[in-house]
Amino acid sequence: AMWASKITPWNVKDMGPHRDTMRELETAIRARGMKFITTFHHARNLQRYRDTWQEERSRPGPLRSHFRDSHYPYLPNMPTSSDDPKLRVLYGNVPAEEWYQKYWLGELKEVIDNYQPDLIWFDTWLDRIPANYREEFMAYYYNKALDWGKQVVVTRKEQDLPASSSIEDFEKGRMDRMTEACWLTDDTISKGSWCYTDNLQIKPTKMVLHSLIDIVSKNGCLLLNISPMADGTIPENQQEVLREIGAWLHTNGEAIYNTRPWVTYGPTKMERGGHFIHEPEYTADDIRFTRSKDDMALYLIFMGRPDPGSKITVTSIRGQNYQFSKASLLGTDEEVATERTPQGLVMTMPANVPDALAVVVKLARVF
Repeated sequence: AMWASKITPWNVKDMGPHRDTMRELETAIRARGMKFITTFHHARNLQRYRDTWQEERSRPGPLRSHFRDSHYPYLPNMPTSSDDPKLRVLYGNVPAEEWYQKYWLGELKEVIDNYQPDLIWFDTWLDRIPANYREEFMAYYYNKALDWGKQVVVTRKEQDLPASSSIEDFEKGRMDRMTEACWLTDDTISKGSWCYTDNLQIKPTKMVLHSLIDIVSKNGCLLLNISPMADGTIPENQQEVLREIGAWLHTNGEAIYNTRPWVTYGPTKMERGGHFIHEPEYTADDIRFTRSKDDMALYLIFMGRPDPGSKITVTSIRGQNYQFSKASLLGTDEEVATERTPQGLVMTMPANVPDALAVVVKLARVF
């Protein structure tokens, strides 16, 4: 537990750094006006089949697959089968009802009470937790949020929490289409590990930025992981990507923040949606759409730099189906000439098109 826990002895206050790292992070994050997220991976920690291990071992043939249900299966003569009280807690070697009530649910309540997270993120395997405990957790968290007077979010990776009260999360993936319900992508700035490793390969800014734009256009949000070194230092190559994305958002952020998806998100090159997808390559021919929350602006985000003076036909804007007063390039004083045709809205790019990884045309709406 990365917090000062009174439930489990395996926590950072009593062991390791002897510091409440969750409290330190919460204080620093909230001081910057950011949302505070806590993550839980302990739904697969219970050794539910330890009592039948010897019986299963005595049968001919391979062990049945359910012995892989826990990250720490009951292995004779190994620490996972120890009678040491602390090791039994670490490896989930405790009676099932005690574990569900005290450790899975108890640790969640402890974090909710002491840190008031804005979002609780779960890894998969929540189906291992009996429904009544999942229900008790959800009710406890949302009722606490009412007491706090703020909105909170719970994520799921599978269909193991109600869609009406949780947000679907995709690990290193996303939807291949626009959805009515919002969703979340958790992705990392690297091409490999979530944590820092030697020779960690960092994604180019273009890949991270285009992924963000595509996600937002489909009604998703991006939770981006970075990988600090052991001393907390963020390596320069990661900082460079973050600064470049920040600079783009400083100019074009109105096309991302407080926006909603439009009637379409543009052409897609994704082979499939879901977890662990292959990241497609985008070009300036790919356009993504967002609209302002008050519906007063439509944003056309080109995944690259359109050629200055080029004519681009937007087929999803036809006839009089979208009224606007002017078209302009964000980050410049340039207006974009437009013409309505039966094929769609024809835009003529000005001579001064920003040299950017993504270029945004804003259509200011009139009613």
